[in-house]
Amino acid sequence: KGEDDKEVNNIWHDITVTGVTVDDADNVYITGYRVLESGSSGIVFMLSGDNGSVQWIREFPGLIQTLYSAFDASDGMLYVTAEASTSTTDISGFDIICDLQSVDGCSVIARLSSNDGQIQWVRFAYGISDGIGIGGEVHMANSNDGPYVYTSFAGVGSHGPSNLDLGSSYAGCRADDGTITSEIDPFFFSLTEPLNQDDCDESDLGAYFSRFDPDAFKAYSAYTGAKCGGYNPSGSHCLIKYHKLSGKPIWGSVQPTVQVFRPLADGIIIVGSKDGSATFDTVKVSGRTEGEKNNSMVYQSKIDLNGKGLYVQAIIGNQSSVEGASISHDDSGAVYIGFSTGGSSTQLGPGPPVGFVQNLELEDNAGPIMTPYFTVAKLGEEISPSCIQSCGVDGHVVASGTCFIDQVCYNEGNSDTCDNDDVPPLLLTSSPTSS
Repeated sequence: KGEDDKEVNNIWHDITVTGVTVDDADNVYITGYRVLESGSSGIVFMLSGDNGSVQWIREFPGLIQTLYSAFDASDGMLYVTAEASTSTTDISGFDIICDLQSVDGCSVIARLSSNDGQIQWVRFAYGISDGIGIGGEVHMANSNDGPYVYTSFAGVGSHGPSNLDLGSSYAGCRADDGTITSEIDPFFFSLTEPLNQDDCDESDLGAYFSRFDPDAFKAYSAYTGAKCGGYNPSGSHCLIKYHKLSGKPIWGSVQPTVQVFRPLADGIIIVGSKDGSATFDTVKVSGRTEGEKNNSMVYQSKIDLNGKGLYVQAIIGNQSSVEGASISHDDSGAVYIGFSTGGSSTQLGPGPPVGFVQNLELEDNAGPIMTPYFTVAKLGEEISPSCIQSCGVDGHVVASGTCFIDQVCYNEGNSDTCDNDDVPPLLLTSSPTSS
């Protein structure tokens, strides 16, 4: 056994594992934490896919816990989420200054090299889980989307708008006259690898400086405008899109409690829950009574790659929950969701068409929260209502002789309010804050 193996053996009885990720070579990356007399400490380490030996281990005192990780096969990088305490925490030379007294801590995402675990950039935001959904799930964007990484933080923004321009500085080029062109400048948007001296030389922009340079371009100077929160209560999550090379926040979008999410080629599927006070902006959830609208609900929804809502679909059944929820897709692109339920008649409510819903009875009441059924649903192809000819930023165009009211198409004469001259625009959700 090597020294790293001995170190893991020394802490193994203390560690609580929160996430496991496997790369294409079957190497295993484990995230977790251990509690010491001096406080909690986040841990990330790698096990060899060949023999299970420890390749490297990184421990970060001051992090309450590391949560989940995602491996990027395109460049061999690892993205890890964590929670930090209300103090200044130094991790690998990057400060997490989580000193806002009105919050209980900060949510963190970092890019690490899978070769040695060294951190390349860190972003954080004020707010952590209050026990209603831990959050921290992290996924790479679909290749059609671009060089991005997504995460969902619990509690961020629940105390007011939370600025996402926090964390490590940006690298860049500095000309002789002091002019700085940072790595997040539109000039470098086409880069497929982190900025280096060759990029500065080829563009005649001066000398390269790293993120560790004392005079590097500070994150708070970026003014991307990306933020989260300010209007949703405790229990909400902030779904955030970052550029994977620089860590620049692209946008943040507040969602009711997110249990799981998956980025696809044309949007992001979410399975979660909401209490009576959380909202979906202007999205209208069909198939629920007036009494139910103020109560908790389980849902599946989709937002586009710019963070704008596309639909929300209620999950209707007996004591439905999102414990054990999962999302997957097959080679054809078909999407499947699964979740624990308390009855055999759970269905997806009105909304996008559904391929099928199958309620599976579990043996010996073996569900994640002792529920006897697990529901699996295949989501169908999205279709436009038959009377909608086209959609645009100013609303939609309705076919002659029809109208579109409360998400339903009518022929003239079938509705007292069918008036094509006064059709309200089809608003799905408010736009997220973005850069």
